[in-house]
Amino acid sequence: MKNGQLQILVCSANLGNAQPDEESMALWLPEDGQCNQVLQYPAKYPVRDQFSTFEDFVDEDKFDLIVVGMQEATFDPPTEEDLNDKDAASTESGTQSKRKPRKGKKGIAKAVNDLSSYTASRDHIKSSMVRRSVVDRMGETGRPNLADVQGKESGQTGESAMIAAVVDSNWDLGTFVLHEMMTKRLPSYERIVSYQRGQMRLEIFVYHQKRDIEVDVMYTKAQNTGRAGLANKGGIIAELIVNKRTRLSFLTAHLEAHEGAAKYQMRCSSLSDILGGAKPSSTLHDASLTSHHCFVMGDLNFRTELPAYAHGHHEAEHRQKLRALVEERDWNTLNQADELQKALRVKDCLVGFKTLFCNFPPTFKVERSPGYSYIEKRRPSYTDRILWKSNHLLENSVRPLLYEPVDDFKSSDHKPIRAAFAIKLNEAAATARPKMARRRSAMQMAGDFLHMNHNPLAHSSIHRERLYLFVSDVTVNMGAVGNSLPNPYISMVSIPEEAIKSSTSRLERLKRKIFPCFSNYSSIMSDEWGGPVERTPQGWPHSPVQKQTAQPLWEGEVFHTEVKTFYNDGRPLDMTGALVFFTVMDCKNSKLVPSASDNVLGSFSYNLGVLLKDFRPPGELRQNQANASERRTSRRGSIMNLFRRDESSQQFTADSRKTDNQPLHEQDPVKTITVDAPIFKNGLENGRIRLTLDAWWLTESTAKAILGTSGSASTIQRPSNSSPAESARMSGRMDAPQTKRRMGGDSNLGASHTFSTRRDPNMVKSTKFSKSTSLR
Repeated sequence: MKNGQLQILVCSANLGNAQPDEESMALWLPEDGQCNQVLQYPAKYPVRDQFSTFEDFVDEDKFDLIVVGMQEATFDPPTEEDLNDKDAASTESGTQSKRKPRKGKKGIAKAVNDLSSYTASRDHIKSSMVRRSVVDRMGETGRPNLADVQGKESGQTGESAMIAAVVDSNWDLGTFVLHEMMTKRLPSYERIVSYQRGQMRLEIFVYHQKRDIEVDVMYTKAQNTGRAGLANKGGIIAELIVNKRTRLSFLTAHLEAHEGAAKYQMRCSSLSDILGGAKPSSTLHDASLTSHHCFVMGDLNFRTELPAYAHGHHEAEHRQKLRALVEERDWNTLNQADELQKALRVKDCLVGFKTLFCNFPPTFKVERSPGYSYIEKRRPSYTDRILWKSNHLLENSVRPLLYEPVDDFKSSDHKPIRAAFAIKLNEAAATARPKMARRRSAMQMAGDFLHMNHNPLAHSSIHRERLYLFVSDVTVNMGAVGNSLPNPYISMVSIPEEAIKSSTSRLERLKRKIFPCFSNYSSIMSDEWGGPVERTPQGWPHSPVQKQTAQPLWEGEVFHTEVKTFYNDGRPLDMTGALVFFTVMDCKNSKLVPSASDNVLGSFSYNLGVLLKDFRPPGELRQNQANASERRTSRRGSIMNLFRRDESSQQFTADSRKTDNQPLHEQDPVKTITVDAPIFKNGLENGRIRLTLDAWWLTESTAKAILGTSGSASTIQRPSNSSPAESARMSGRMDAPQTKRRMGGDSNLGASHTFSTRRDPNMVKSTKFSKSTSLR
């Protein structure tokens, strides 16, 4: 990792159900992850619009993370009989000799075995732990050799049979061979993910000698999209977290093959099904929303289609024209005819994802030999692809370095593809927490007492402030909603969950235990300062439910919630990379009460971590300035310095007094953000949401006065001509010092969506509190 950038290599290959040879594997995976074997300048297939050389931001050593996705990756290693048949066929002239059928499973046994391979999931990381424990009992280390694996067919008993049994459950011969080949290529790497679903595999390696990188696997899930639920088609998703702050997800997929509009629609819908199905059951959002950066790879099977042949006529002529374009190296025309590029443009799938220009020959369908010799009966197409998407305000954190096929890979009818990226990790955000009490010596206390008048703020008690979010003026325009209109409401969800999610009280848990019928519905929970807040059964704040509409509108302030930046014991909550989801839900309850069975209609993710980085608590800013002033007066604050009367000391004191009398620099207590952005679900755009978000740092006295702590939601009653931000700024004055001076200008909150800060010089001069009115 260099300059806070993670270097990753993403590789994808359709192995064609054949064992890759050592030479092809060496061309695909760099030896021990060496960057200089892959990143060469000038590149054979340079990335379009590349603005810098690799040396400017890439280490000369190894990749930090290597991700390998494989399709049609099940095979039986060739036996000695197969190798003899191959040698005999190569020595014959004229006609080739027919291959002798291999003895193996027949009839029902073979059918059951094939069906199992199309449906079963195998986590080889977990099974390898069991296998290593068996091997350790034998006094050995590492993996069993191939003879032990094949021993299950020769009737072995004892410890060898135990190893064979473990291997037989999850480790077929093809898996063992692939693992050995990849381990041989990457000896300095630790395999953290090894997951198989049917004929698909996902392998993730981490360079374990990098001590400044910590990678944890959050989950690995798979989803079938083949006919009758078989796993010959589908996808696998693994989500990782790097250094506890940056979440990366990787999806490998194998989609429906062949040409035609119906097949194109199946591929698009399959990607949505994979994102929606391959996630934890307790998660509302798919990996493309919960991850800071999501990568998609695999044999996506999107074909090339020239406009003149769009209706499937003259297919032979169509294929001939495409092959002529390849010979002319007309990559521009081939990219324009690419179905995946079209799907991204018209938002048929993977909305918000990016893929690089294919500055190389199509990777399918070729002879199993070096170079590009295309099969005459298929269109040359860019079926093997790599895409990525970055979350809100992180679009510039991923820099593509490489995108190329492996020309001389000869054991498959696809050419593998690989891409290299430099990812800027989330920087640690400053934590906001209450001021903790500190023990001071008698000498320090005496100095504080004698010189308190010079800087009274430096030694005064600092208010404990908390961040509140107010959501108002919400408008949602949804697209196709099916035959019946939804009952929409807005729910606010966060990552990490502790930031917004509220845990139920003991009384509430007891009530739900005695009356289970109440456990699946929303309830009113009281925040410590903020009073009653309606929350879903999962503990998320939500808006009122609107009945049967695809264009709901909530005027005024809809709901509010506290954002916890520290735990109850004062420990800071790391909010680096924190996200808030404004999720549109469909209420399924006839009484229009949110329940646990409600469906997600779409979500927009907002980067809360960036907001907290730029928008600090006013008390913290005052404390920082007080600490700076305290450091300036430290010479005066010492008892011994009271008796020094030299000119330098007197001059220093005069300058310090002049500085202390200046008004403190302080930010606006409220940041108002206007959001106008699309909402997504499973990689598709399902509508658009517009809302106003007010972020407000409140002290305990202000929060209790404005929001109330008991009874109905007691909130501030504003004059009709005042905005939420105006009332917030007005009420925030009660805890601000008299020397407060407002700062103008907000930091840039992003260009991909519309964000602005409202400013109004007309401040309301009086405040009325009413416990009978609701929050507007």
